[in-house]
Amino acid sequence: MHRFLHFVLILLCASLTAGAQTNDDLVIKITGNDKHPLPNTTVELLDKDSVLVKVSICDSLGIVRFGNVAAKTFVLRTNCTGYQPSVILIDA
Repeated sequence: MHRFLHFVLILLCASLTAGAQTNDDLVIKITGNDKHPLPNTTVELLDKDSVLVKVSICDSLGIVRFGNVAAKTFVLRTNCTGYQPSVILIDA
């Protein structure tokens, strides 16, 4: 049976202000089906055309932080040993 990753998205100050884009932190927590954090998960942030924007690895709590992220739609791709890779669309 395939194991899937759960995404808990925590957007910090990701908003549009008076029609102008702001660049803020995007913080994401990656957990397994059992809701336990998945450290060392590779997380890729891609634009709508699947061009890599940023990549990082989760810390011991399953948290990854991308700094200076524009408020727009991204593709989030994850890869963790023992789990099926996941891809989701997010609005930052």
